[in-house]
Amino acid sequence: MGLSSQNSFQFDLLINADDNKFKRITSKAKIDQNTKQILAPFNQNNVHWYTFQIDFEQSVITIYDSMKRSNYPQLFHNLVEIAQRIKNQEYELKVANCPQQSNTHDCGVFTLKNIWILSKYPKAKLQGYYDQSTIFYDRILICNSLLKKKI
Repeated sequence: MGLSSQNSFQFDLLINADDNKFKRITSKAKIDQNTKQILAPFNQNNVHWYTFQIDFEQSVITIYDSMKRSNYPQLFHNLVEIAQRIKNQEYELKVANCPQQSNTHDCGVFTLKNIWILSKYPKAKLQGYYDQSTIFYDRILICNSLLKKKI
């Protein structure tokens, strides 16, 4: 299997899962030793959304944050723990340069846009794909896609 897209709820379940529950969740999500990458949103304290990517082939865990902060130790710790339970290896940790929001309410749209681009182009440098000026239109495209059940 190549790409596995997961939701924030599954991520939260995996963090504290015992071995049996971890195997059950990853099996149901079709995550195994052959998974090349996991791409998912993550919600921090019901306040802010991030995108994370675990690339098992390159052994890299990357956070994409539209309100770049300097402190991600707990998130990286949890991601490394999950990644190593799937494929036991060392991982390089990165915070990627990505478009930055200029307000406090567009993080969800930025996160969905990141996931959409990275699911099509896993090695994309997001800076050139969009910025704050396109988010209004991206919000409309996402809404239309959901209503038409295209995503």
